[in-house]
Amino acid sequence: RYEIRSKIGEGGMGEVYLARDPKIGRDVAIKVLLPSAFSGDKDRLARFEQEAQAAGGLNHPNILSIYDVDTHDGAPYVVAELLQGETLDERMNGSALPARKALDYALQVASGLAAAHEHGIVHRDLKPENIFITKDGRAKILDFGLAKLTEMDVGDVQSNILTRKAHTEPGTIMGTVGYMSPEQVRGLPVDQRSDIFSFGAVLYEMLSGRRAFRGESAVDTLSAILREDPADMSGNGNITPAVGRLVEHCLEKNPEERFQSARDLAFALEALSDSTISSDPNVTALSLPPSSSKMRERLPWLVVGVMALALLAALPFVVSYFRHAPAEVAVVRFSIPLPEKATVHVNFDMHNLSVSPDGRSLAFAANFEGGRKLWVRQLGSLEAQALPGTEGAYSPFWSPDSRYIAFFAGGKLKRIESSGTSLQTICDVSREVDTAGTWGRDGAILYRDSVNNEDKLFRAAAAGGVPTQLDAKTEWARWPQFLPDGRHFLFYQWNKQDVAARGIYVGSLDSPDPILLLRTPMTRVEYAQGHLLFVSEGTLLAQIFDAKSLQLSGEPVTVVEGIPYFDQTGWAEFSVSENGVLGYLIKRPAARLVWLDRSGRETGQTSAPAGWYEDVRLSPDGQRIALTLADERKMSGDIWIHDVARATDTRFAFGPNDDSTPVWSPDGCRLAYFSCCEGASTSDVMATLRVKDVTDTGKGQTPIGPGFQSPSDWSLDGRFILYTEASNAMVEPNLWVLTVDNKDTKPYPLFQSPFRNWDARFSPDGHWVAFVSDETGRNEVYVTRFDRPAEKSRISTGGGTSPSWRRDGKELFFFAADRSMMSVTVKTGDTFESGTPASLFRNDSIMNNVFDLTADGQRFIVSSSAGETQAAPFAVVTNWTADLKH
Repeated sequence: RYEIRSKIGEGGMGEVYLARDPKIGRDVAIKVLLPSAFSGDKDRLARFEQEAQAAGGLNHPNILSIYDVDTHDGAPYVVAELLQGETLDERMNGSALPARKALDYALQVASGLAAAHEHGIVHRDLKPENIFITKDGRAKILDFGLAKLTEMDVGDVQSNILTRKAHTEPGTIMGTVGYMSPEQVRGLPVDQRSDIFSFGAVLYEMLSGRRAFRGESAVDTLSAILREDPADMSGNGNITPAVGRLVEHCLEKNPEERFQSARDLAFALEALSDSTISSDPNVTALSLPPSSSKMRERLPWLVVGVMALALLAALPFVVSYFRHAPAEVAVVRFSIPLPEKATVHVNFDMHNLSVSPDGRSLAFAANFEGGRKLWVRQLGSLEAQALPGTEGAYSPFWSPDSRYIAFFAGGKLKRIESSGTSLQTICDVSREVDTAGTWGRDGAILYRDSVNNEDKLFRAAAAGGVPTQLDAKTEWARWPQFLPDGRHFLFYQWNKQDVAARGIYVGSLDSPDPILLLRTPMTRVEYAQGHLLFVSEGTLLAQIFDAKSLQLSGEPVTVVEGIPYFDQTGWAEFSVSENGVLGYLIKRPAARLVWLDRSGRETGQTSAPAGWYEDVRLSPDGQRIALTLADERKMSGDIWIHDVARATDTRFAFGPNDDSTPVWSPDGCRLAYFSCCEGASTSDVMATLRVKDVTDTGKGQTPIGPGFQSPSDWSLDGRFILYTEASNAMVEPNLWVLTVDNKDTKPYPLFQSPFRNWDARFSPDGHWVAFVSDETGRNEVYVTRFDRPAEKSRISTGGGTSPSWRRDGKELFFFAADRSMMSVTVKTGDTFESGTPASLFRNDSIMNNVFDLTADGQRFIVSSSAGETQAAPFAVVTNWTADLKH
């Protein structure tokens, strides 16, 4: 089958020939182990067969490709790609390489090792002679003839490679003196950390031009490996301390103290290459060329985690061109913990998790030390870093080059470098919350804003300037995301009048007419790697989508089941990179209901089960708590009544979707509440305010009718209910008044305002109403006269939400923007007087600003983080599309 042309060298356990594959029309290298070489050596034959079988099942750009394995006249042979270049040993020729070039080769070798290790293959003989440098600068790992298949725990990434396990008898030394690990020298079992030690010895030699361990004899060299450290490289001006520390970490005698995986080593090298730029002009800069499609192919570790493909190779050949077959890749999953004492920020109108386009970094909003800010976790790092100047940030999204992060905060759209520098305001936005954006390749940013209480898409320049409303018909648009061409974009469009028109659309900067792609309930939507990703009933789905023809094909396929999802806004925390990295919120952060005193100290915990609490309301007598407990999957909830003394829980209101915002009647016998979406198949979503007795097991009466009415408070005289009237499920613009038990009196608006006004509370005497408005561009607490709402006073000075009165009307409480519990003394009656707000406490564990207080204002019932559920809220998946095949 192969036309042998010439012998080109010896190959360890065989001879190497230049040959021609006539069927494919390419030159190859063939390594043959002659019968005379192994007839009396069964172990040698077994190792050759192991090498060939393993290499034939794997492929990787930094490991030699194997094309075929067969026998001829009783002699086994391996057909491999033909290489042109020289070994690393020949390239060094006894001298050091430039630091930049050494790190380039090191990154490639670490990438190849990571791929092999992920399939359970340990090289065990890594040395300069087994690393080949092609003419185009590619490093190839050769000669996996001493590789063995390591044991894999149940649940680890499994390999389909038909590789035999090689058993090494105790006391048997395998490897090359000078590059062996201490455990190899002692004849102990080895794993991937042995290769990391050998890698460290090779890198030391590339940088210094001398062996890390070398004695007058082999025995002396082995003794040095066990007992001595290599000579310090700090005297070499081309080697920075950071590089020296990395090499030392590889060369630790104890495997437990080295890098624990080649993947971690590759991450460290990548971070080192990005950051170790010498200020000395005479020192070679340790940085790599800008990333490109070719670089991404060469350095697959940039895709966080491992593309666990792996390829063994056994031959020091010569290549005429670079060619390799597509590799079967494995999915790798791991979790990302939050910084200590931080809690994940969840808001159903915000997107607070974003993976960078290059797959290297994760940006997220988290609550920490009394405030919310942005954090960036480099996936090659062990810790997340807070970005200064991002207080109050939400809905982050990346620039296409993964350099900048844009975000919203304080009525502004801003951007900042991922390193935490160059903070800049792009433009003003009318919303303080409830928006999201996307950054296109030509520097255009699209984001959602409000015009006359309707959601529109606006376009702004990333460099700054005045934004303009998009001409496209994008009424009630949500969750925009640019497609790769930078001209088309995805979004979800909600239509109040036409249920059939609701769904995922693709719009264009060049056309006003969007195209309906998929009719689906409210969902966030993203595009990556030829797939449209969206959520339905708490399941993340992917469907094939051609971004050029703008056509869907096939059926949706499950990517992740059971992710937190809120069907009323489409909220779901997931994000995908351009190169196969998926991040998502694993589960909603659980909470407890606890009691705090006026100093913020926890004084007790209720027996209510841990969960996600959207609302907490104490009954007038303080003996019961009405609460909304969210569903595990969709984040919509049911209303429960918790009896404090009896420690019992009774479900009060529940339905197929959402029941929430319970409000007690003054006598504690009834609850007003919001009930949503019982008639979602009709032209109007059936979501309404209901009232029923606490002992009623039915649905209760509907005093208003279809719409979006969410109760806020019930006056102590029992006559009025304040509620939020919304023109759709996503916007809460104004406060209305319902006259209870008087069907002849129609509800009327407390305000006629273009601003969002909500979260209202009656003063105990019924003359005044505390509420929240965003008319200044941020949420602030105001107090207005109930019968003359035009007369209002601003109470908060630096942001405020969730106002509540003490029962005697002499004190008002609210949350400040930094999540401090604030108190202000007030005097109500015909006139209103207030003092200066003062902070009572700041408790970082309070979630979602959910609280209520006892009548005397001495204790607070709050939703508090359960703590342990915050440890690792995010999951990261590499090569997520590989699972779609199964």
